[in-house]
Amino acid sequence: MSWYCGKPNDNNLLCHDWVETKLRTPPTKLPLTEAEKRLLTKDAIGRIISDEIIINVSKERNKTLQCKEWTLSSLWNQTSPTGFFIRKKWNSLLCINEMNKDLHMKCMNGTRLYLLGDSTLRQWYIELKDLLDCEPNSESWTKEKWHKPASCFNTELDFGMQWLPHAFPFFTGPNFELRRYKRPIIAYIDEIDSRTKAIVVVHLYAHFISYHPDVFRDRFKSVVVSARNLLTRNPHAIILIKGPHSFKGAGGEYDRLNDYFGYVYKDIMLEEIGDLRDRVIYLDIMDMTIAEDIPEIHPNMDIVREMKLKLSSPLMSCLTQSLKSDPWEEGANFWRYSG
Repeated sequence: MSWYCGKPNDNNLLCHDWVETKLRTPPTKLPLTEAEKRLLTKDAIGRIISDEIIINVSKERNKTLQCKEWTLSSLWNQTSPTGFFIRKKWNSLLCINEMNKDLHMKCMNGTRLYLLGDSTLRQWYIELKDLLDCEPNSESWTKEKWHKPASCFNTELDFGMQWLPHAFPFFTGPNFELRRYKRPIIAYIDEIDSRTKAIVVVHLYAHFISYHPDVFRDRFKSVVVSARNLLTRNPHAIILIKGPHSFKGAGGEYDRLNDYFGYVYKDIMLEEIGDLRDRVIYLDIMDMTIAEDIPEIHPNMDIVREMKLKLSSPLMSCLTQSLKSDPWEEGANFWRYSG
């Protein structure tokens, strides 16, 4: 693992001596020209809205396609806008999407759900934990911004879920935190055996924005290799990529964290995923977060709840097909994380 900002000159310091990490305060200065600084500090100025706005409301589209009927490859190239919010509910313009908790519970029976990524997937863990009546069985959280692995289990469903933070680059905040809890996503994927009824959700985004896009590309390429290997040894495993979301800015010098790179990362993922777009589900949530005008880097929980719809449709379709074929034999090596 690289030291990113430069390995210490002392030859006696080795990688295993690196035990804890924290966010540098203040952060490293950006190498900007004066012209770039002026550009980045300008106020956002849009078009002046006239006093009179005419809105033409057309007849609602006659949607007949269930969202779960989308082909996996088409999920990578959906046309914007994909929907709109009304009364805090997401309405898809492309297909009919309905949340069915009973089907969710049935499909999750005997399943292991791995949420591999940053704190926005930790938000998913919190929401899905309540939805699926999943009882926590890992270390109790002592703060809101929890950066250690978290897990829960539903004994009746034989369902387990884990949130596992990805490796560096990962900003842990101003306080020192143990490095050993930041493992590469590929390490978790490679540990899934051929018989586990596994659902893997991967998300890489905000922690990479301060680095060159090639850092993101390198990390995503390794995920593609591990995903391909997993689908080879466990063809019925389900892999989902959670796409970038919009936000107004996360602060920092010259607003260095912004959602522009979400579009850059989407292009990189399309280039690197290759033929796996027919086997890996892409969850495009950019339009959903643009519509709600997310001010912070973390979507509010109302948005997270609606994201379940984006997760549920392709997932339920894949799981329903898996239930019909019943590919996982009894006695599979399922995990029970005990902390």
